[in-house]
Amino acid sequence: MIVLHKEKIIALKARKVGGTSFEIALSKYADEKSVITPIIDEDEKLRSQLSFKAPQNYQYTTEELKKLPLSIKIQMPFTKKKRLKFYNHMPAALVKKRLGESIWETYTKVAIIRNPFDYMVSSFFWELKTKKNKFNLNFEEYVLKKGKKLFANDKIYKINNKNIINHMIRYDRLEQDMLCLEDMHQSLKGLTETFKNLSTKGGYRPKSATSKEMFANAPLALEYILKSCSENIKKYEFDVPN
Repeated sequence: MIVLHKEKIIALKARKVGGTSFEIALSKYADEKSVITPIIDEDEKLRSQLSFKAPQNYQYTTEELKKLPLSIKIQMPFTKKKRLKFYNHMPAALVKKRLGESIWETYTKVAIIRNPFDYMVSSFFWELKTKKNKFNLNFEEYVLKKGKKLFANDKIYKINNKNIINHMIRYDRLEQDMLCLEDMHQSLKGLTETFKNLSTKGGYRPKSATSKEMFANAPLALEYILKSCSENIKKYEFDVPN
C-alpha cells in the first residue's frame, strides 16, 4: 500500500489486479512523508532501477513501539506483519485504525478491481504454475471449488461490508480510470503512462486463455460467478463472457 500525503491519497493493494505495478508507478510521486510498503526483492530492484522512492515510513517509530499494548508486543517476534505498522495487502479496517480517523476521512481511497470472470482465469493459471501442491481440477471444477477467492479482496475494499473505495480503477479499463485519477490530482500527471511501461508477475497465463475461451466450456462456473458477483458486475459494468 501507499499513502501520498501531498495528494491525500491512500492506495490500497488488492491481490491479482496489477497492484504491484500500480504501487511502483505511484512511488514515483512519493515524497519524504509518504508511506510505501515493501514488495518482493525482484520488484524492488525494478523500482530502484527507475529511481523511484523505496519503502519508507512503514515501520513503527521507537515512540510508537513504546505505546503498543503488551499483547501485540508479545506476538511481534512470531509474526512479521505484527512487527510492521503498514504492510502489503493490508485490510482497509486496519489501515484506517493505523492512519487515524482524520486522515482516513479526508483522503481519497483508491484501489484496483478486476472483472470476476477474468480474475478466476488468472487465479487458475497462477495456482497451476506456482503452487507446490498441484491440484487436479479442470477450470470449471476449480471455479466451483475455490469460488470463495472471488471475495478475497473484500477486506481491502470494504469495512463492515460497506465499500469504502472512493475511486475504483477497473482492471479492464485501467487507462480510462487511471486518467480520471490524474484529472482529479494534477500532480500525478503521467501516472498512466508510467504504469503502462511496467510489467510485474506476468507470464503465468497463456495469451490464448481469454475469459471467453475459458468459460465457453464451463457453463456452471459462468452461472456461479454471475450469481455470486451480480452486484459488482452491474456496478462496474463488467463484461460477461458469451
